[in-house]
Amino acid sequence: MKDGKKFTVENPDDLFNLGEDDVDYGELDNYGNRLLLLCKDLNLLIANGRLFKDKNIGALTCKESTVVDYCIMSPELFTNILDFEILPYDPMLSDVHNAIYIEMSSKDTCMPVVENINVDIDDSSVVTKCKWENDKYHEFNDCIDEAVIHSIVVKLEEIDTDLIDNIVVNSIVDECNSLILQAASKCDLLLEKKVIRKVDNSLKKRKVKKPWFNRECAEKRKLYHRAKIITGELKC
Repeated sequence: MKDGKKFTVENPDDLFNLGEDDVDYGELDNYGNRLLLLCKDLNLLIANGRLFKDKNIGALTCKESTVVDYCIMSPELFTNILDFEILPYDPMLSDVHNAIYIEMSSKDTCMPVVENINVDIDDSSVVTKCKWENDKYHEFNDCIDEAVIHSIVVKLEEIDTDLIDNIVVNSIVDECNSLILQAASKCDLLLEKKVIRKVDNSLKKRKVKKPWFNRECAEKRKLYHRAKIITGELKC
């Protein structure tokens, strides 16, 4: 495993042989011990400290003092990893946490077409989503409108916590979303995707219960059908 080359494993069991001295995760607390037990019980591995730029390092992920953010996967997935890195701390992405960058490869798989007579295409719509590209990390930061950030900060400082309501919160959240989308648009990080909504026709065929048909009625009906079966079996 080297930087710039795809990670390959001839024997996946070798992944478990990482020595305790190879990566220093610091002192484990009770939750850390529980996490290790969980990984052992489910045959999972922590990618931190094992891959690419973070190999044998286990870079700190929180407040430059501890590792609390982990990438956990099965041994088989390690062969699909193309790059792994703990990014430098950026206050735009989190208050105290470092972002984890991971790049994976996938193989095109032909899935069998299963006919479902109960599902029809109802309609479709186009949604816009962000597609992150790590190479445009600095460009994205430069496209963030500092004036908008200042405006949002001013509004937050002027909020009366005793009078705040959902309308105020939603308004600020919308401004933050708009800020991110505008920066992403300038960096060509937006992707339009067609979404098809499907409707299950079987839902239309279900009988609507009468208002008077309560749980007691359902129990009585169940007893009635059971009695019919028993009496039918007793007939000569």
